Amino acid sequence: MKITGIVAEFNPLHNGHKYLIDYAKNYLRSDYIITTMSGDFTQRGTPALLDKYTRADIAIHEGVDLVIEIPSIAATSSADYFCESGFYALRNTGIVTDLIFGAETAGINLFEKAARILNDEPELMSTDISNFMRQGFTYPQAVAKALKNVTNDEKYVSLFSSANNLLGIYYMRHLLKSKAYILPHCVSRNFVNHHERKIDMNFTSSTNIRELVKAHDLSRLSAVMPEYSYEKLLEKYHANEIVFEDDFSSILHSKLYELKKFDKYADINSDLSNRIMNERDEFISFSSFVRTMTPKNVTASRISRALCHIYLNMTETEREKFRDAHFCPYLHILGFSERGAKLLSCMKTRALVPFFVEYSETKSFNNKTAIHSLNQDIFCSDLYRVIQTQKTGKHIERETSRKFSITNVRN
Repeated sequence: MKITGIVAEFNPLHNGHKYLIDYAKNYLRSDYIITTMSGDFTQRGTPALLDKYTRADIAIHEGVDLVIEIPSIAATSSADYFCESGFYALRNTGIVTDLIFGAETAGINLFEKAARILNDEPELMSTDISNFMRQGFTYPQAVAKALKNVTNDEKYVSLFSSANNLLGIYYMRHLLKSKAYILPHCVSRNFVNHHERKIDMNFTSSTNIRELVKAHDLSRLSAVMPEYSYEKLLEKYHANEIVFEDDFSSILHSKLYELKKFDKYADINSDLSNRIMNERDEFISFSSFVRTMTPKNVTASRISRALCHIYLNMTETEREKFRDAHFCPYLHILGFSERGAKLLSCMKTRALVPFFVEYSETKSFNNKTAIHSLNQDIFCSDLYRVIQTQKTGKHIERETSRKFSITNVRN
């Protein structure tokens, strides 16, 4: 039986994602598809456009059989941690046989070679990375240049120039480290790149979709999203349940005045902490503060994640506690199809960590790491719910009290 895993955010799910799902089904001949997906906050350090249960429901309607949440501490971290948690969630099911990801560069061998070099981390390469970053290059650019120096191969510069390529390298890095018997597949993206803000035929990026939604320009999105995904987006848009980063501006603004330093939070060193202190009086909104705080050699996503960690109260100390568990001490099932229910039966005897559908099932948890991560996930989802409640003026069920309902789809 072939069970293929996909690590994703589906923020929101568009035709490019649907292409990957269909490729796994039709070309790889997968019997089942499992997705590990970020929850209500994403790797860019921003809230997801749609809540995690809505996105899981959409994924199932579009062909996924089982959706598992990536814990929030990893979902809002760098690409390496995000990929580690997403991959290990797939591996910890005990039933995934294949891994598929999309990238701008074709060919799995190049990704494997880059991953092996990163895992070995030659001393010369580590020194090169530090030197290039001091020269003003971002971390991905510095790694690309260091790999080129080690291998004398220009291909690595272009390989690291794409966000999807970078994710692919990190998936391979953790697959190799785990020594899991999972076969990787790379699907070339022959359409719009990860951050491009354009529509090419029936494809565009999630970034562009989010920008169009922010601009209240949804008229063109039906061409670039599967029908059900588009309908759910419209439904949530008209219900005012769409969430943006600036919806959290007041929460962050108040947090900036509660402390005199911020270096306890994940991804914030003393230099960034001092800059936050110096600039906080200029705060207008979350997005404008990210622009203010982003220097030339750091990506805006890096700053956004740091600020997100402040209002989500995620500290570096706490994140380090989860590393031994590869940021995956349990599996939270966000949704499954009628067919996917069979996978849960298989996981009962083969899963490497506990899994649950409803929070009542976690009462028996006695692992401190799992309990702490669980509480963090609950807090994040409840905070997301607070914003939705403010925007809609209606009651929205708390994370721990909501009842699960199977998405009854024969896919």
